[in-house]
Amino acid sequence: MIWKNIWMLHNMTKVNTIYSLIIVLVGVIIISGEQRGW
Repeated sequence: MIWKNIWMLHNMTKVNTIYSLIIVLVGVIIISGEQRGW
């Protein structure tokens, strides 16, 4: 679900490559944090 929302947000905002990479990195940090129980 999270990745789908990030992709939808990316398509709606039409952001540049750098900003989209930042969004992906933030998503990875959040997912890894949830898996570690933060």
